Amino acid sequence: MRAAAASFASLLSLSLAACGGSSFEPAASAQAGAGGAATGQGGATSAGSGGATSAGSGGATNAGWGGATSAGWGGAPSAGSGGVTSAGAGGVTSAGSGGAPSAGSAGSPAGGKGGGATACEEGKTKCASTSSVSTCVGGEWSQPAACPGDPSGCSLSACVNGACAATGAPPNDPPHDCMKVVCSGGTVSTVPDPKDLPAAEGACDVPSCGSSGPVHTASDEKCAVTKRCLREQGYACLCRACPDGSVAGLPGAECAFPSSASASPSGAAPAINGSASSGWLPSASAASISVDGISLPMAELRAYPTVPPATSGDVKIDWTLTVKAASGAVSTYLQSVVYTGGDPPALVMPLDKPVVVTSFTLKGSSTGSTWGISEITYLLCP
Repeated sequence: MRAAAASFASLLSLSLAACGGSSFEPAASAQAGAGGAATGQGGATSAGSGGATSAGSGGATNAGWGGATSAGWGGAPSAGSGGVTSAGAGGVTSAGSGGAPSAGSAGSPAGGKGGGATACEEGKTKCASTSSVSTCVGGEWSQPAACPGDPSGCSLSACVNGACAATGAPPNDPPHDCMKVVCSGGTVSTVPDPKDLPAAEGACDVPSCGSSGPVHTASDEKCAVTKRCLREQGYACLCRACPDGSVAGLPGAECAFPSSASASPSGAAPAINGSASSGWLPSASAASISVDGISLPMAELRAYPTVPPATSGDVKIDWTLTVKAASGAVSTYLQSVVYTGGDPPALVMPLDKPVVVTSFTLKGSSTGSTWGISEITYLLCP
């Protein structure tokens, strides 16, 4: 009889297990009571119809329909249909109505609507461009909004570190006017700026800033020594006029030497007197004439030689010109010319560059024929 009863209990236990129940126990036990005690009616060590770690239908310290520390539909730190720290809408970490150790109908480890992480932090802003900003609204970034302009016009507005801010120099500051646009008390004003120089208006213009604004100065120093800067010609470097007039009877603007100039040897002065009708005739085939007592800008020296009529062939003269400049530099120029007699052309001796000449010596040497010089001149601008 006892063996039959045990066999029946065993079959019933297997049937209940197949239906989702737990191991079979009598209706009452040492730990149970009708209203629920440590373990409630119909309960079991690890399961019940309401589902908990240790539950029964009546609910007790660890069980019951009303929920307990570790079980129940009402929810607890680790269970319930209302969601918990580590469970979704239908799930429980350790138990539930369907009761699985780690179950939930839509839950995720972190929880939340739809189970996914949000795209941005509500209210946070970011730079959408250098001049616009976006704001996080409802988990999404809004359309970019342009940074507002500065009503005072004192500065430019731009997005910096995720927010609109005034930055940069004041706009519309005209260049080259000796002024700077600044902000003073939130309003635009101008102050003198000696570094904001005006643009040069010509080759020899020296722009600067004066007390009343831009200043333009004609500077001869920006021209060659033989030229001067003319404001009325658009600050252009133009050739100077001969300071002591030109030599009469000669073509072009050939300048005469001043009366302070001296020539040697004795008797050579007519060669620099400004008149081509007279001159100097040395008695030898090799001779030189030196001129000093001057301080004249020159670009070229010219001499008008005279030779006797050709009776026995051409006359060749080797010329040597030595020029001393105001800087102390000495330059030498060589030239050989063959003359056929009569009225030969001018000896043209261009200098390397225009300089202020303080003295010069012209030496001529021919092959046995005498020669002379009717006039020596100089040019400022060949």
